[in-house]
Amino acid sequence: MAFRRVTKDELTSRLDDPQIIVIDMRSNWAGSSLKIRRARREDPADVESWMDSYPKGTEIVLYCSSPGEEDSLRAAERLSAAGFENVSVLSGGWAVWETSRLPMEKRIPDPLPKGVVPNVGKP
Repeated sequence: MAFRRVTKDELTSRLDDPQIIVIDMRSNWAGSSLKIRRARREDPADVESWMDSYPKGTEIVLYCSSPGEEDSLRAAERLSAAGFENVSVLSGGWAVWETSRLPMEKRIPDPLPKGVVPNVGKP
């Protein structure tokens, strides 16, 4: 299924629109401490666990850092199959946004999985 692609310019112009939800599909370890301003972080591997947090009529824009926006497209397919009708994918994903130096903010990392101890101060 083909999903609408949103350009960085389209998203930038609508970033303050409260009717649009931007979702960060990158893994927690994607190598960046930044995200698109106002974006919410969701797990691309577990769409079913978070999709009900959003009204089905909401406009959702997904972005990721995978080649060809694969993670965003997979999540868009699952959302669409669940009845979400207004889902689009940021063309070029995080790479285009970051290199264009568009509005970003600090990203709060997901908590470590249960039983995982951070490797702080160790070589």
